[in-house]
Amino acid sequence: MNAFNRTDLERATGNVIEAEERHTRHSALIRRMAATGQDTTDAENLLVRFKETLDLMREHQQLILRQTEGEA
Repeated sequence: MNAFNRTDLERATGNVIEAEERHTRHSALIRRMAATGQDTTDAENLLVRFKETLDLMREHQQLILRQTEGEA
């Protein structure tokens, strides 16, 4: 018996989608800040953390996908 099911995959996929949207919005914010001459250092550092978290979420999603496909 696997530890994950389709509900887990749906939840993980939703989390990935939300994180992708957050990353996109934050990237746009950095561009707007830069365009107005604001310091973007902290915002860029946060964007790096968003990307790292997104990558981990994608890895988790793929783990769940592999395990749920193994059930079929």
